[in-house]
Amino acid sequence: AAHIAGVFSLEDAAKLVAARGRLMQAAPAGGTMAAIQASEQEITPTLAADNGTIAIAALNSPTSTVISGDTDTVERHITHWHKRGRKATRLTVSHAFHSPHMDGILNEFRDIATTITYHPPH
Repeated sequence: AAHIAGVFSLEDAAKLVAARGRLMQAAPAGGTMAAIQASEQEITPTLAADNGTIAIAALNSPTSTVISGDTDTVERHITHWHKRGRKATRLTVSHAFHSPHMDGILNEFRDIATTITYHPPH
């Protein structure tokens, strides 16, 4: 989308996408993700006691939130929401994407992103 908007060239877009994929797959394995039938406002307070081992990964809709983090913590949250009559589904993923599990790749990705030429969108 950023390439189509003229923010960077196709070559730079491919460079970023390839680097992101490579780095995400190189991140330490482990962790998981789950889709929860609950709003961000409902879920956020339940994450506070987990000391950064879990995070909101995506807001799919006003009542569908994805969480990501340590497997045992995500599983505990799935159970928590099931007990309240909500859908909570563990996702089939190799890593806890969009969570603190990915923090280790940020510096290298940031370094790659600084080599890109950026333009205002049109």
